[in-house]
Order: sequence, then C-alpha cells, then structure tokens
Amino acid sequence: MFHKIQFFHFYTVDNYLSLQNHFAAMDYYNEFANRSFKTPKTDLKITVQEIDPELGIDPLLYSEFEVEKDFKLDYIIPSLGSLSDNYMDLIKSNWNRKNLYTEEARRNSAKSALENLRKGLKDIKKASFLDQDVIKLIIEQLDELEDVINDIILNPYTDIKEKLRFNWHRVDIEYLFYLLRENKQIEHIGDADLGRIIDNLFEYKETDGNYYPVKGSRKHISAFNTNERGVSQSIERLKSTFNPDFFNN
Repeated sequence: MFHKIQFFHFYTVDNYLSLQNHFAAMDYYNEFANRSFKTPKTDLKITVQEIDPELGIDPLLYSEFEVEKDFKLDYIIPSLGSLSDNYMDLIKSNWNRKNLYTEEARRNSAKSALENLRKGLKDIKKASFLDQDVIKLIIEQLDELEDVINDIILNPYTDIKEKLRFNWHRVDIEYLFYLLRENKQIEHIGDADLGRIIDNLFEYKETDGNYYPVKGSRKHISAFNTNERGVSQSIERLKSTFNPDFFNN
C-alpha cells in the first residue's frame, strides 16, 4: 500500500527520495530490492498485481493481473489532490495528541502550521527535482489549505457547525422569519438586523442538491414590506410544510 503524501515530501530532495524508495519497494518482482536511490529518477516504473474488479475477491473466481505503474503518473499526480486534506488530518491529530482544546491553543497551532507551510512553499518553488506541472498542483493545494487554516484562526472549532441547513428555497426561509416578526412571535428588530441574523445562521438547498449561504436577506425583507417581491409561491410552500401532519412526527 502506498504512503499518504504530505507537503513535506516535496520540501527537500531527501524527502522526495523517500517517496521514490517506498514506491520502488512495492515492485512485485522486487527489482529494486536492497537498493536505495541517491538521486531522483525521472522514469521510475514498477509492476504490481491488482485484482480483477469484475471478479471481485470471491475465492473461486479470484483473479490477479499485472499492471505497470509509473511513479509520477500513477502515484504522485493522483495523490496531490489529497494534500490539503492529509495536512488537515495531521493538524487535528496534533490537537488530540497534545490535548489542544482551547481556542487559543488551536489558534496558535493553526498559525504555526501556516507559517511552516509558507516556509515550505519557498522550498517547493526552488525544487529543481520537481517538474513544473507537479509544482503547480502543489501550489494549488497550498492555496486551498491556506484558506482553510485562516478559517481555523478565525474559528478554531471547525468541527462545530455554525449554520442550520434548510431543505427549502432561500426566499421561504426569509419569508418565514419575516412572518414571525410581523406576527409578533419574535421581538421586533429592524430589517438590517433580521437580515444579518438570517445570513449568518442559515443555508438553503439549491436545485443542484448543494447547500449555499443565505445572502442579501435585508434587501429581500425590505421588499416584503413594500410588496415589491412576490411571495405567493413561498406562502403556498410554507402552508404545505406546516400542515397538520407536520406536528404528528
């Protein structure tokens, strides 16, 4: 089984060679047994055995076949897309190992991780042993990870959900809270405050099946006040949702 690749594997030539040596050790015929590369190989290939996916692992049908694997094309490139997630696993593992549970401890840990990544980025950009397409993909992962870590610095408790996800249209969420206010079921607050709360706390479900943050609620609520925004469909959907059966669950 191939190792998980981490950013540090690309910081130095020795770290990169550790990946090549690990990859070479997976060769079915042990062609590279008792050998350790001292300089990176540009065309490293090995032979592995794989199970025929159509036959599965049934002992009566079990069938293996040989496949040639290329170090860069079959190991490095496919693994680069997981670099960001792998690094986040390391950060969270470090939190658990060192009992970093306070906001300050997690925030300091994230800042230290970000500083280390930025130092590593300088080494990666200068790495003559890496192809440019590999460097480009690594930098993309670093950019993605920097955004994630900056979010942790702002909110160290990333494992705690901050928004409720409604399986509703966006306007239905906004109109529900507008109705609650107008019918005095909640304390009266202005459009700006109500819109800000809705935007900060809720997500809605789009037709593509994904959830998105509610945005611009203040303007929409103001439009409800002046009847500038048609809400007849929202009213029907809300009535359908809050039917007598809703309260029998």
